[in-house]
Amino acid sequence: MFNIKKKNLNFALGIILTAWSTCSWATGQYVYFGIMPTFSVTNLNWQIVNVSDQDQNDLPGAGETLLDGSTSNTQLGLFTGYGVLLKKFYLGVEGGMEFGRREAQSNGSDLITEEHLTNQVTMSDIFLVDFRPGYVLTDKNTMLYGIVGLNLPRFRATQVTDDGELIQDSGYVRKNGYRLGLGYNLGLGRYFMGRIEYVFTKFPDFQFTDTFDNGDCSETSRLKVYSNEINLGLSFVVNI
Repeated sequence: MFNIKKKNLNFALGIILTAWSTCSWATGQYVYFGIMPTFSVTNLNWQIVNVSDQDQNDLPGAGETLLDGSTSNTQLGLFTGYGVLLKKFYLGVEGGMEFGRREAQSNGSDLITEEHLTNQVTMSDIFLVDFRPGYVLTDKNTMLYGIVGLNLPRFRATQVTDDGELIQDSGYVRKNGYRLGLGYNLGLGRYFMGRIEYVFTKFPDFQFTDTFDNGDCSETSRLKVYSNEINLGLSFVVNI
């Protein structure tokens, strides 16, 4: 089900071990969990790379762009994390997930029959893992921090006729995106923290191939994706 590269698992494990190894110098240790509304603008480009018949003869359609634009989505997520405070400096790790899905679609036509098609790309089952270094501004009450981590969603690209017939389907493909961002944390009493974040995520380009016209032809496509997000958060914090 999961197709997470070994180097990315090692990266996530390194984040956790780095934070854990600093505990002996910590002036404070914290565990927290919370909710996170997210507003995202995701840019997608879906382009046909190659179209060929069963004898590998090229057919028209290569270079055609099926979807190119941005889509705005709002999701609700959950997160949990652990952090240590070293005087004014903070080191933390966090994991989270988003509910719902992000999607974009456009209209097109079949290369052979010219039948109307709906091109759609969706992102779902979005998991997040971050390293979060920060600097406390005022008496542990406000903090600026950076975000370096991974976004691990499942992608699916489909072409569907008006009658609901599936012409092309990439299947569910899990791709690992890389996150960079900045955040601001504000204490709201003894046990609660509020926050606002900006995060940029870039996914590696990836290709997929599917058949159509009863399996006599194949089509290879390339998908390019990146996103900009504004996250809000409210968390319950325990000092351990």
